[in-house]
Parts: sequence; C-alpha cells; structure tokens
Amino acid sequence: MTLVTANEWSDVPLSPWHGSAIDRHAAEQLLRVAQASKLGGRDGARILVDNHRKLRTQGMVGVIASPAITLEILPKIDPSEGDAVARTRLVEMLSVAFDLPIDAERISRMNLQQETLLEVLIRRFCDLVFAALQRGLPRRYV
Repeated sequence: MTLVTANEWSDVPLSPWHGSAIDRHAAEQLLRVAQASKLGGRDGARILVDNHRKLRTQGMVGVIASPAITLEILPKIDPSEGDAVARTRLVEMLSVAFDLPIDAERISRMNLQQETLLEVLIRRFCDLVFAALQRGLPRRYV
C-alpha cells in the first residue's frame, strides 16, 4: 500500500510526475472513503475536494485509507518544522482531546519521523493491551 502525507488545506497532485503517488483510480478510492465518512458531509467535501488534477485537503486531519493508498493529513502548523513535528503535535492534541494515556515523555520517544500516525496509534494501543495482559486477566470463579 502506498502512503502519501499532506497537510490540511493543501493540494495533492494526481500525477506521479509531480512527486505524488496518487493516480486517478487511487484518488477516486480516497474520495469514496471520504464520502462514506460521517465527518465528510454529504459529498465528502469536508475532508477532500476533487479539483480534477489534484485533491484539496480540507480542515480535517487524520488518516484516510483505501485498498490502494493511505493518505495521512497532518495539521498545518509550521511547514519549516517538517512532518515529524506536525505528527507529534497531532498525537499530543489527540491525547488531550480524547483523554488517551500518552504522556509527553512517551511521545518524545516515539519514532514519529519514520512512522505514520496510524502506526503510532496502533503501537500505543498494542502497548496498552500488553500492559493489561501483564497485569493479568480477571479470574472470577462462581
């Protein structure tokens, strides 16, 4: 599966010659996923807009995955800081907004330069599951 990273409110070219791996077929898959999302509105335009030769990301951040491609949309913070910093800020925001048990020290240790947001959240979920298993499963005898 191909991964493409973009910022919110940015253009993602559909031609592979412009440094993007998104072709028309993959773009249509992403648009269908956006349309199917409750957050996307009736036509998915709250997430992605099709401008024929490019997709325009809107004010939503996160991950959109289709069978052919995954689009990671990061917050538009400071373009000079790079994707890893934007990903770190997004994980921090998610941690606060959804009361996720991810502390600042753990976030700083995460390899956000080489991992996608989805991989970071999956890894954190697995850490929590393993910690719960190490504490032991409840054994209630009746």
